[in-house]
Amino acid sequence: MPAFTDDRILSGPMPKYRQLLEILRKQVISGEIPPGGQLPTEDTLIERYGISRGTVRKAIDQLEAERLIRKEHGVGSFALAEHPNAVPFFFSEEYLVQLYGRERVAFEDLAKAVVPAAVDTAERLHIRPGERLIHIERRQLLDGEVVCYTERDIPEELCPTLMNMDLHDQPLHEVLVFVSEIPLLRAEIEIEARLANTVEAHLLNTPLQTPLIAIRRMTYTAPNRPAVWYQALFRRRFMLDVRVEE
Repeated sequence: MPAFTDDRILSGPMPKYRQLLEILRKQVISGEIPPGGQLPTEDTLIERYGISRGTVRKAIDQLEAERLIRKEHGVGSFALAEHPNAVPFFFSEEYLVQLYGRERVAFEDLAKAVVPAAVDTAERLHIRPGERLIHIERRQLLDGEVVCYTERDIPEELCPTLMNMDLHDQPLHEVLVFVSEIPLLRAEIEIEARLANTVEAHLLNTPLQTPLIAIRRMTYTAPNRPAVWYQALFRRRFMLDVRVEE
């Protein structure tokens, strides 16, 4: 894991702009810089951390791309407030139960562990490499046949009690929303249909080159904070059921 500190930027394998990005990102996400609050100016950051203007601008541009801040030309950069009309939503995982009945549907838990965040996952979740994640893998079965495989990565600090919960036969997304009380306000979803490779065929217990539907989804909590990184493989059919509580 690269050296990192909240009050200094060090020489080493982690680029300086990434170190500054981590510092500012944490301040915005934690509320240290509140919604609408102004970030330190470029000159202040240059003087405080002994870095170049290009390094500062690269970090600021990345924060803007992540929708954590807005830039006002000639004025400065400001932490984004939550959308005033945003309400939490959840993805229902009960559509198979609704179609076929609860007695025909089951979950199979494959993994549930606290692991250090790999660099790519840490980047997606806006946390430091090596930070503790709860990693969960499971399959859903219909009449004993595997119909989907899912993986989730959740920063442990968002849901520290999750490791102590019995998740057997419970829709995990709804556990996160209703038991852990993580408000989910936005999601970005990628959907791709392809032929199963060797690993995917094994996970779905299906022949090689079987058509499948691959899902990648990032769900966000306030304020624009990534909460759950989700990847899934579905056989034949994927249905999206999004609901809000009235």
